[in-house]
Amino acid sequence: MIALWLDDEWERGASINRTIGAETARAFERHAARGSALETSEEFYARVVLDVANDLTAVDFRDAFVSAFETSNKLIEMLMLRAGTDVCCVGEDDITRADRYEAIALEET
Repeated sequence: MIALWLDDEWERGASINRTIGAETARAFERHAARGSALETSEEFYARVVLDVANDLTAVDFRDAFVSAFETSNKLIEMLMLRAGTDVCCVGEDDITRADRYEAIALEET
């Protein structure tokens, strides 16, 4: 979903979007494995946003329009939306991204 967000916001189909998306997913999986993947506490989100941002500093963001921290923050925003948490300052694209991502994934299979 991170790659879809980058495609929506910046340059559709840019290879850096796929790289950032894949690296964000790997980093989240590593850090979420330390706690419950279904956990939705503020402490969980705060820990994961910082841990993932730290991991993403290894990614070359020069060709992207975002930073490691912005990407990690968007990840947490997406997780909160999927958990049904009311998230401030999101647009319709943010709210519908999970459904659009699922539809794209079904088309590719």
